[in-house]
Amino acid sequence: MESWVRSLIDIMRRSLDSNGLPIPMDKSYCSEWAKDLNIPRGGDTIIYTSCLYQMAPMINQLVPWIEKIRGTPLSGLAGVLSRFAGFVIKPNRADIDRANGIIRNIAKA
Repeated sequence: MESWVRSLIDIMRRSLDSNGLPIPMDKSYCSEWAKDLNIPRGGDTIIYTSCLYQMAPMINQLVPWIEKIRGTPLSGLAGVLSRFAGFVIKPNRADIDRANGIIRNIAKA
């Protein structure tokens, strides 16, 4: 297995252990879409996004970062660097708003 694949697996494992998500990101993005919608908690209908839409903007930022270090001496340090990725790599606000808009529209429907 290539070292960058091992590094990617290490990134995902560390992130799952630390925040329950497969990529290092702030978990507050997972519920940001529901602000100001006054959605009641509990009941017969549940909206479970698994934070998938919310992770897409961060993935869009992480993929170029991973591609840049792949095949370089830094690829062996990807696991270490991943600890700081959530602080250094920020998703594009327009991408976040788009993802939140999709989920908001589903909730309103």
